[in-house]
Amino acid sequence: MSKNDTKIEIKLSEDNMMNLAPGITKKFISTKLGKVNTVNNQEKINIKSNIYIDGNTRLSTKIKFEENMEKCREYFPNESDEINFQKLILNMNKQLPGSHTIIECGKCKDINNLEYIYLVALDNKIISFIKDNKDNINQLSFCDTNFIESLDNSFNYCDNTIFSTQNLEDLEISELPSQIKGCTITQVFESDLFIF
Repeated sequence: MSKNDTKIEIKLSEDNMMNLAPGITKKFISTKLGKVNTVNNQEKINIKSNIYIDGNTRLSTKIKFEENMEKCREYFPNESDEINFQKLILNMNKQLPGSHTIIECGKCKDINNLEYIYLVALDNKIISFIKDNKDNINQLSFCDTNFIESLDNSFNYCDNTIFSTQNLEDLEISELPSQIKGCTITQVFESDLFIF
């Protein structure tokens, strides 16, 4: 075999790409969500419905932006700020339990104008439910279960954290995850899976 016949194949994971290619944070999240396995025997929605998910099921965290970017610049002085930002997201993502997958990340500011990087993750069972029923979801909102219980509408309980209703009125109740309540989101990366 001549050296011209030699074939070299390099396979890079989405984690590798986050360390190498700028501007792929949204693609990184979509790829992670795409790898969430379908849960067998999950309830199916057969008619257009609004879905409400208990907001307490989301994991969320935030870290100080500039302080952590400075550390990255020290460790990786030849990398762009965009790659170093992605490295921070990747590191935060690695701290997630195996039962959860990243659904959103970005930057936010608190009431003192201090900037943070934040990450939000959701239980894989809920992600599987959303993937399996996407065609029949009219609106997806995160809320407090007390809010659901206070409504007169008839809700179906898909499980103890997911509620559905055929009442397609937009209730505008999505709540921010606990770690970023009181913050203003300034930049967001999310998958199209959660955009309805």
